[in-house]
Amino acid sequence: MSQTRYIADDLDIYFDDIVDASERIWDMLENYKEVVEALESTNESAIAHRSNEIFRILTAFSVIFLPLTLIASIWGMNVHVPGQDNLPAFFAVVAFMVVILVGLLALFRRRGWL
Repeated sequence: MSQTRYIADDLDIYFDDIVDASERIWDMLENYKEVVEALESTNESAIAHRSNEIFRILTAFSVIFLPLTLIASIWGMNVHVPGQDNLPAFFAVVAFMVVILVGLLALFRRRGWL
C-alpha cells in the first residue's frame, strides 16, 4: 500500500522550520524552569538562614531569663526561705539576679550570640 500525502512536498521545509522553532522554544522553557528552580532554592535558603538567626536570638533570651525565673520562683513560693522577712535580703536577691543578667548578656555578646 502506498501512503497518501495530504501536504505537498514543497511545504516540508516550512514544517521543519516550525519543528525547529518549537524545539528552540522548548529548550528556552527548560532553561527558564531551571532558573526558577535555582531562584526558589536560593529563596528557601535565605528564609531558613533568617529563621535560624531569629531562633538563635530567642534561644539566647530564654537561656538568659531561665536562671532569673528560677530564682524568682524559689523566693516566690509560699514556704519559708532564708531572708524572706528581711528587706536587705530582698535587695541582695534582686542584685544577684541583675548580676546574673548582666553576666549572661556580656557572655553572649562576647561569643557573638547576640
